Amino acid sequence: MVISGLLTFLAVSSVLEDRSATVDVLVARESIEDGAPVRVDDLTAVPIAVGHPLLDQLTPILAFDEGLARRPIAAGEPVLRSDVLAVGAEAGGRTFTVPVDDRVIDGLALRPGDRVDVVGVNGNGQVDVVASDLEVTRLPDTGTAGGLTGSLGGSFVTVEVTPAQVINLIAALRVEQVEIVRSTGAPSLAPPLPTVAVQGQEENS
Repeated sequence: MVISGLLTFLAVSSVLEDRSATVDVLVARESIEDGAPVRVDDLTAVPIAVGHPLLDQLTPILAFDEGLARRPIAAGEPVLRSDVLAVGAEAGGRTFTVPVDDRVIDGLALRPGDRVDVVGVNGNGQVDVVASDLEVTRLPDTGTAGGLTGSLGGSFVTVEVTPAQVINLIAALRVEQVEIVRSTGAPSLAPPLPTVAVQGQEENS
């Protein structure tokens, strides 16, 4: 649904918008496979309004760096900012799947490439930010390329992590379910971070 909406928007924008108030964003000329090189010649530009709310999801032509596709991109489909791993960027990092309720993904409108913080109970029995500024690398497959319409049953968010973040996440999940906070565009959290005591935890410790 997300991609379908973007495609419809791009088609309308290219016809209706005043070119003096537009910016060129990129769409695929032909289908690009997951992991395949993405070059300037593989893409074409389509003008959209500079103030449109979907602009931050798309790739302006001046901001594009050649790299590798992080998902299949169909011919005529817009190239999102999170779709291309730039050449020279670190690849093959550690990833970790965080179980979440269905409402989290839909409610936060998460997409691959978003940044999230994970809040849970730490080893001292306090509510704490157990991992911050994690990149979302995968979400449940709901039959739409690069978009989400919700899923059945329990859901998940796959994030890229450091070894220390893995330990913190596993420890927090052993206590109880963690919560995801979308932090895309927000300043990264830096220690020391505020913590909150969980009622009953200190009495039982």
